[in-house]
Amino acid sequence: MKINILLFFTWVSFIISAQVNPGNSCDQAGCSVAGSYSNLSGVPSMGQYSCLFSTPNANWLAIGIGTNGSVHLQLTQTTNAGNLIDVDFALYGPYTSVSAGCPIGPNTPTVDCSYSASATEYVDIANALAGQVYILLVTNFNGQPGTISLVQNPTQPSSATINCAINFTATTAQTPATCGQATGTATVTPVGGYPPYTYSWSSPGNPTTQTATNLLPGTSIVTGK
Repeated sequence: MKINILLFFTWVSFIISAQVNPGNSCDQAGCSVAGSYSNLSGVPSMGQYSCLFSTPNANWLAIGIGTNGSVHLQLTQTTNAGNLIDVDFALYGPYTSVSAGCPIGPNTPTVDCSYSASATEYVDIANALAGQVYILLVTNFNGQPGTISLVQNPTQPSSATINCAINFTATTAQTPATCGQATGTATVTPVGGYPPYTYSWSSPGNPTTQTATNLLPGTSIVTGK
């Protein structure tokens, strides 16, 4: 996912590196494509949400739809020792953004939901449309520290694509370099996603700050997570 913005005499290309990055509340729901992350433990239940009769150690993920089709994901939870433990979820949407979907409450209608004792669940979205955002609530009923993985269903491939740029973009501001001198500056401001953000610039010195200075005319690339 790349955003190219012409900044007078300087090109800045912002590459969004999507990863599973959950939030502790609905409005912090992090972008999700596929991968794994540490679960939560020791967090009290929020009470009953839809089919979830309890919601201990809840965290939130956002799924942005890149192209039309169906989405089929496999959700699995293990302890730090690798033992399978119960994982439960509720899926909400579609929304135009994470902020449009939040807050989500106990009576918010779900698209998909499971409270079974299984360590592996399947999250399905039918007829998803490009630009839509779905919000996934995942819980850890067992309470043990461990890992949750969210990957494509190996037996039922998705026909839609998931695109974190739907709910994670960036704006830029700059001072152009002039007369061929390294006098340019550029600042990238993420919109959406889940902070803290990290930055890596391709300019001399490879700065890791939100603002890069001493830029020459040409192309500068910043990777943000």
